[in-house]
Amino acid sequence: FFKQKTAYELSACLVGSEMCIRDRLTAVRRRLESALPLLSPQVRVNIAIASNDAMSKSDIAAFPGRLTPIGNKARPISSPKFGGSSHLSDLLLELRKLDSKISTIINLRWDPIVSEVLGKLDLKIVKLKRNDEDLVISKDVLKSNAMIDEGGYGFEPSLYIFSSESDIVCQIVENIASSMRVMA
Repeated sequence: FFKQKTAYELSACLVGSEMCIRDRLTAVRRRLESALPLLSPQVRVNIAIASNDAMSKSDIAAFPGRLTPIGNKARPISSPKFGGSSHLSDLLLELRKLDSKISTIINLRWDPIVSEVLGKLDLKIVKLKRNDEDLVISKDVLKSNAMIDEGGYGFEPSLYIFSSESDIVCQIVENIASSMRVMA
């Protein structure tokens, strides 16, 4: 009997490799698939994870076409791909200029209900400013794991959760979803 080795068993140096990042992204999506439909904005949710040395959009994996709520689960339209989300990649690259360890980001809906939940969770948030179509990210975001884009003409308000660890992002999203279920 022959057991095929996984990438993780073959070499520890594969951490941060494309295969490992796509696997982590899929694992995060599966972990959050029941929470995301509750938190999905009209533009739908996406999750992005950067390679350790990410310098461009092609170093960041996300789900092309985002995650679509189907029933009570968030489902991908296609498999994770590097360069799969221009918007989240841009935000993640800007965050990484301030702290190169930041590797994971997710976009969620932002509205008065989510705002109330975040207040109860005592999650520190930073409101972003806009320069025309671009979001301006300052060092203030490093004091938090959450950024808010209040939106504007043609832009839906959004909440972004980010961290150097995918687990932290998942825990925050799970806490928000759990609190929203209790409120319902």
